[in-house]
Amino acid sequence: MRKWIYIGAALLTALALSGCVSAEASNSAQAIGLEAEAIVGTPVSVEEARVDQVRDQFLALGEITAQSQYQIFTGIGTVKAVYVEPGDRVEADQDLFELESSNLRNTLNATESQLRTVRDNLRIQLTDLQATYQSNLTLYQAGAISKSVLDRSALQVEQTQKQYNDAVSAYGNQVRNIRADLEDRTVTSPIEGLVAQVLIQEDQDVQNTLAIELVSDDLSVTTWLTANQLKRVSLGGKVIVYLDGDRDKAIEGQVHLMNQSPNGTTGLYEVEIQLGETAEAPYLGEYAEVDFIVEERQAVTIPKRALRLVGNEAIVFVADQGLAKAYTLETGIGQGDLVEVRSGLEPGQVVIVRGQQYLKSGDPVEIVD
Repeated sequence: MRKWIYIGAALLTALALSGCVSAEASNSAQAIGLEAEAIVGTPVSVEEARVDQVRDQFLALGEITAQSQYQIFTGIGTVKAVYVEPGDRVEADQDLFELESSNLRNTLNATESQLRTVRDNLRIQLTDLQATYQSNLTLYQAGAISKSVLDRSALQVEQTQKQYNDAVSAYGNQVRNIRADLEDRTVTSPIEGLVAQVLIQEDQDVQNTLAIELVSDDLSVTTWLTANQLKRVSLGGKVIVYLDGDRDKAIEGQVHLMNQSPNGTTGLYEVEIQLGETAEAPYLGEYAEVDFIVEERQAVTIPKRALRLVGNEAIVFVADQGLAKAYTLETGIGQGDLVEVRSGLEPGQVVIVRGQQYLKSGDPVEIVD
């Protein structure tokens, strides 16, 4: 009987121990599973490699210049009105400014009256002298007067004739000039172009004063390049001009002139850029930035921040099925936030742009945005 009691106790003990082992094993398996679930990839951000237009270019500084300049003078008088301001675009024959005409009209009336009186008096005097000469000629032929008396009469006619002719000429010239001045009281533009400077103002008394400077519409940009830069430029080459350095004021242009002799002081070469059409008229002498476009092409690009430099190699990580894979690239032109990929990637591949600093090829990654 005691033997069976011992056997029963042993069985109960074995069953209890078996239950404990199974519970521990179960708990261990669950812990391992949870630990496996906790293992995740490095969080990363990605962007696709894409095809963009890239430019090989360099920047230079220049200023707005004009191929033709015109200076407009006032004449004599008082400025009545000024119709333009610096920077205005004007058409040929457009009114620029006007002078008061009342004083000049009074001058015309007085001058015309005075010169007419002199002319008419000389004409009367000449008519009388001519009549006297004819009488003296008759007397001389009759032997009533001497030859010297006749000669004196002829000389008076000749001198008075000259005076009369001069008076007629003076009347015509002076009156005509004053009348022309009256007609020119409103001064117009001789060209289509831009107003560079206005040097007069209303109510100003002027006497052949420089009033307005005009520049022709064919404005250009003059800049100066080093010899190495000049070698990269060609006539007709494309440029982008930014007025006052403002990227919102971009004007397309092309290389119009390349001076092959350097400046004796600076050693730089003068290059002239012909501007294309622009909505906003530039000012003569205005500062400009000039982008010389050496080459344009379509190329695969990626964000610069995706690159890691390892020695002399450019490395990028691509997210591929949850793993990071390292690629060695040959890069080209940098343009803003992008860089050209000449070889090593294809368009559409997903490159890691954030979180790649400590990655190794084959590491698991999790794309978070």
